[in-house]
Amino acid sequence: MQKFVEFTKLGGIMEEVLHAIKLVIGFANEDLAIQRYEKCAENALVVALHAAKTTGWISGLFMVAMFSFNVYGCLLAGILIRYQWTNPATGQPYQIVEIVICLQAVIFSLMSSGELVPIIPAIIKGLAAGKRIFDVIEREPKIRGG
Repeated sequence: MQKFVEFTKLGGIMEEVLHAIKLVIGFANEDLAIQRYEKCAENALVVALHAAKTTGWISGLFMVAMFSFNVYGCLLAGILIRYQWTNPATGQPYQIVEIVICLQAVIFSLMSSGELVPIIPAIIKGLAAGKRIFDVIEREPKIRGG
C-alpha cells in the first residue's frame, strides 16, 4: 500500500514538472504562435473578402437582370398595347391587365430564385473546408515509421 502512495506522489510531482515545462515552452514559442495566428487571420481575411465580392457580384448581376427584364417587359407591353396586337388565346387585342399579370408572375419567379443568393457563401465555405480536408489527406507525415 505504501508503494502506491509513493508512486502517486511521484506521479503528481512529474505532472507538475511536465506542466511547468509546457508552460515555459509555451512562453518561449509565443512569437511562433503569434506568427501562426497572423498568417491564419490573413488567410481568413482573404477568403472572407473573396466570398463577399462573389456574393456582391452575383447579387448585383441578379438585380440588373431582374430590373432589365422589368424594363423589357414594360417596353414590350407598350408595343403590344399601342399597336393592338391580338392575343391568340382570346382573339382580342391584349389588355394591360393580362400583360401586368404575366409580368408580375415572372418577376415573382425571379425573386424566388433570388433567394438562392444567401446560399452562395455556404457553398464557398464548403469548398474551402473540402480543400483543407484534401490537403490533410494528401500531406506526407513528417515522422516516418520504422
